[in-house]
Amino acid sequence: MSDLPVRVRRKPSPRGFTLIELIVVIAIFGIAFFAAIPRFRDAFLVDDMGRTSRWIMAQVRIQREKAVALQQVRSLTFDFENGRIGAAGRHESSDNGEDEDRSRWLDLPGNLTVLDVELAGKAVLSSGVVEVLFFPSGYVQRAAIHLRNEENDEVTLIIEPFLARVRMQNRYVRLETE
Repeated sequence: MSDLPVRVRRKPSPRGFTLIELIVVIAIFGIAFFAAIPRFRDAFLVDDMGRTSRWIMAQVRIQREKAVALQQVRSLTFDFENGRIGAAGRHESSDNGEDEDRSRWLDLPGNLTVLDVELAGKAVLSSGVVEVLFFPSGYVQRAAIHLRNEENDEVTLIIEPFLARVRMQNRYVRLETE
């Protein structure tokens, strides 16, 4: 028939991946891992500083709302000697001498301390019992709450008089320098 050579097709043998392909895949995984770790840490590893800060922020909102709704002065109380924080109507007490709303105080974790509470126009207070007051008109005493953990990370929670929020600074901030 024909004198043309017949080409026989061979099946390609499985070669695997080239070095370049492997390096590209490893680089993509490295970048994704690098980007995901901070989000994972923040989302899943809840630290005591964050938990306590969120509790204080929630109590500021709750006590402001209760002060207006119940038309009574409320307070967020920092008990430095016992290492706890409570919230209640001012001068409320039950038969056993405990404040009714403060039956569930927040005991500070052992690795976290409230350094001090600074009330606007007053000294920085770091001992005894300190109250931040919430008034029936919706006004709140301007205050800065300073927290520190065992790694010496400091957080300042600034309560604004008329705003329904607490500003959080990841450092020690005084009210007059703010």
